Amino acid sequence: MKAILLCAGLGTRLQPATSHSPKALFRFLNVPLIDRRLRALVRQGVTEVAVNLHHEGRQIVEHLSESGGSGAAIRFFWEAEILGTAGAVKNAQSFFEEEEFAIWNVDAEAAVDLAALRDVHRRDGNIATLLVTGSPDPRRFTPLHAEGSRVSAIGGEGPDPLLFTGVSLLSRRAIDRIAPGHRSLVEDLWRPVLAEGRERIGIVRLEGSAFDLGSPADVLAASLSAVETRRDFDPSEGIFDRRAKVLAADADIVPMGAERSVIGRVKIADDARIADAVLFDGADVGSGCAVTRSLIGPVRLEPGERIDRMFLWPDEGRVHRMSLHDSSQRGDPAVK
Repeated sequence: MKAILLCAGLGTRLQPATSHSPKALFRFLNVPLIDRRLRALVRQGVTEVAVNLHHEGRQIVEHLSESGGSGAAIRFFWEAEILGTAGAVKNAQSFFEEEEFAIWNVDAEAAVDLAALRDVHRRDGNIATLLVTGSPDPRRFTPLHAEGSRVSAIGGEGPDPLLFTGVSLLSRRAIDRIAPGHRSLVEDLWRPVLAEGRERIGIVRLEGSAFDLGSPADVLAASLSAVETRRDFDPSEGIFDRRAKVLAADADIVPMGAERSVIGRVKIADDARIADAVLFDGADVGSGCAVTRSLIGPVRLEPGERIDRMFLWPDEGRVHRMSLHDSSQRGDPAVK
């Protein structure tokens, strides 16, 4: 099976971290998002992957050329203008030769079993098969509704609203239904298929957690869930202190006052307190600082600063400070 990683987006909810860097290189658990997706695909036997590029795409090309692409053969598809989720698939049509292929949003974090997804897809003859989970907040993301293993409606109310995880399988015949240009999987494929009623859009329910990593608040929630629920981490993610529940890229820099956090390659004063936080490479936390429930980018915190429920990132010579509540509400997609 082949796959396409959707990497062309502007990452507006993560700005300014994505103002001059692609979302695909934003780090989760100390690893760039695109590396996480490629490793997951390769572990399941997918070795040929299409990557669509637009915003700061050259950085992705350079990164993968340096990293080796995690063992996958990569083919890039450039978009002079963003083409959308379905438009990206149409633009990469020459890449897909097999009967079905996987589509994975680069900011979708989930433990995906592609073989199980493919089995259901082939068994039911679906034109598309979506990996879904129960929707914790149907007001934020447009819910899906299903009858048995088949999508019956998009949006509206129902007894068991579902959330699309950002991972799906698509039959090659579906590409012929997509017109060139900017197109959406939801509006230009799924809704028309449902309206016609001749083809099936199937679902597979995810066993486990799924996270949208599109906003700082989502990244923090997913990071804290990982250190609370996981006992082991890949060496690329860092060293995990099970007692303190701290995942650190370098254990030598973690102060005694750190707990339930993810910490990159940073500088932290010995008397600083770090709790329920994510510190990215380059952060510099001064003496007496307290950082709680926040994401801190490559900025310096002056001695004694108290940071709570904030997202800090450098932005044109200043430190951009944003409430995590504000970041979670900005620019949410209709269906994830």
